[in-house]
Amino acid sequence: MTGLIERIGSSECRQYVKWPGGFAEESHQFDNHQDSLTWSLNYLQAADILHDPNDLFCVCHRIVHGGERFSAPVIVTDDVLNELRALNRLAPLHNPQNLTGIKIARNIFPDAAHVAVFDTAFYRDLPPAAYRYAIPEWIYRDLGVRRYGFHGISHQYMMLQASELTGKSLSEGRFITLHLGNGCSISAIKNGQCVDTSMGMTPLEGLIMGTRCGDLDPTIPLILMHETGISLAEAENLLNTESGLKGICGENDMRAIHRLAETGSSNAKLALEMFVNRIKKYIGSYLAILNGADAIIFSGGIGEHDEIARELICGSLDYLGIELDPAGNSNDTHAPRVISTEGSRVSLLVVPTDEEMQIAKQALGMLEGSGTA
Repeated sequence: MTGLIERIGSSECRQYVKWPGGFAEESHQFDNHQDSLTWSLNYLQAADILHDPNDLFCVCHRIVHGGERFSAPVIVTDDVLNELRALNRLAPLHNPQNLTGIKIARNIFPDAAHVAVFDTAFYRDLPPAAYRYAIPEWIYRDLGVRRYGFHGISHQYMMLQASELTGKSLSEGRFITLHLGNGCSISAIKNGQCVDTSMGMTPLEGLIMGTRCGDLDPTIPLILMHETGISLAEAENLLNTESGLKGICGENDMRAIHRLAETGSSNAKLALEMFVNRIKKYIGSYLAILNGADAIIFSGGIGEHDEIARELICGSLDYLGIELDPAGNSNDTHAPRVISTEGSRVSLLVVPTDEEMQIAKQALGMLEGSGTA
């Protein structure tokens, strides 16, 4: 059984639950995550999925930023929580909320093992040439300013699925993975290890996203603060929540942008063109870094379901021997699939990501390795 509670604290709070052969949608109003998780527990018990909370073996927690300290799953202890709090400054929009979830879940499931799985861990072996910024070394050494990368759980899952679909072993495969949703990132993977990725010290760097600007001249926020008098916090909020696609055309949902573009909106058309161009720039650079690729993999809400975006991204890469199959591209089967022609030099794949499954596998593997399972 899987489920989602969204928009907690708002009047539009909704709950979705799926199981084999069934789907339910409800609209209870929850003001906080404590009430939300308690409702989830009651739902599982009423559905006879979980008889007793004490029967639960493990609770897995996705943590966005593990810094340089956490490069593998870890059992959550009070000491680990203290270390995680020190990383809040690296991901102020994400990590504090992640820690809130841990605190609540530990209270509701006190007897279960709580395992933290880190979105940055997949990038632990990035080469220094990829993770260092061209700034004085002391800034990296003393302040931890470097590129960490994000969406790693999704990119790792795509890599494993691409290996199966292409028959290329991890030890020899060259993959370019794209996680395209409201947050977007792209990674270059060689021999089972990520060698470069678009997101940086925070999830703000890289591709154009729903509300995040992506790559930006670093003087722009300085000019904003100087010319308009906005504070550092206001500038950070502007670049994280008011920019990207939303900043260009007023919408951050790609479905709405397509509808606006169809009605002739020049700003919507521009947003789509800029979104695609940025992705192509990264694909080109990663093809150079990898010296070619065996597959380019699309995932995330846009990557999985937006055939127009995939066509625009891949449609003019034929010079590189990359050929999109229109029929395969339009076949939205919700299953891992090949969307390139048989003659394409690079396979084009769509892989519906399953971060929850990847998180569970990593957590179980850690517990088994430690003798806890």
